[in-house]
Order: sequence, then structure tokens, then C-alpha cells
Amino acid sequence: MMRRASRPNKKIIVPSLHVVERRSTETVAIDDPDVAAALQLIHTQSPTELTVDNVVESTCVSRRILEIRFRKLLGNTILREIQKVRIERAKRLLLETDYSIDRIAEIVGFATSSYFVQFFHNELGITPSKFRREMRVG
Repeated sequence: MMRRASRPNKKIIVPSLHVVERRSTETVAIDDPDVAAALQLIHTQSPTELTVDNVVESTCVSRRILEIRFRKLLGNTILREIQKVRIERAKRLLLETDYSIDRIAEIVGFATSSYFVQFFHNELGITPSKFRREMRVG
């Protein structure tokens, strides 16, 4: 470059690990205020304290009504949404920390690490340890 020799342009592509949600993107775009409130709780509550009963108690409707609305608007159950959030948090912890599998299972709200490993494998077709090894960059 100092000799004014041209160098070919070289693209360097670095894949992202995940998208970080900001406060401005937390708004839930659901017309049903009870479902929106439930989703907000699911996505912000500590996973260790999160149960379907807690979610239902945060709304003004019965469990049955909330489940029906969830299925209609989201195509899944309250429990399934909780599980999705737990798996996403687990994936992020596996990639961004050196926490043990036992510690991650505890953080994301699984009673035992063996159940966490089984659930993670059933969801993603890969164990948490293998996911960490294969997905970490560097």
C-alpha cells in the first residue's frame, strides 16, 4: 500500500452468534393483552421461577382460556413458549460462557442437568457439549 501497489479487495465475513435484543425490540406485537402480558413475562422472568402457573397468574383469565388463546395466536402452548426461551438462553450461555452444563441447566430452570441434556438433544439433535464445541468460533 505504501508503494501504491494495488491490492485486491478481500471480503472478510464473520458469522454472528446471535442477535442481542434491545429494550426497543421487546414490545410484543399481539393484539390480545393477556397473551402479550404472558409473553412479556416469559421473556423477562428468571427461568428458575418461571412456571405455567406463574404465567397464568400474571393475567386476568383462566389457564384454559389463556392456553386456547396461545394456541390460536402463536400455534403453541404456554409451556412450549417457556421451553423455547429456556433453550435459547441455554444456547447463548453455551456460546458465551465457560459455565458447566450443570450450571447452565440450573440457570435456565431445569431441575437436573441430565434432563436438560436430554431435552436439549431432543430439541436440537445435538448434546449441549457438542453444540458448544461445534458452534463456538475460535
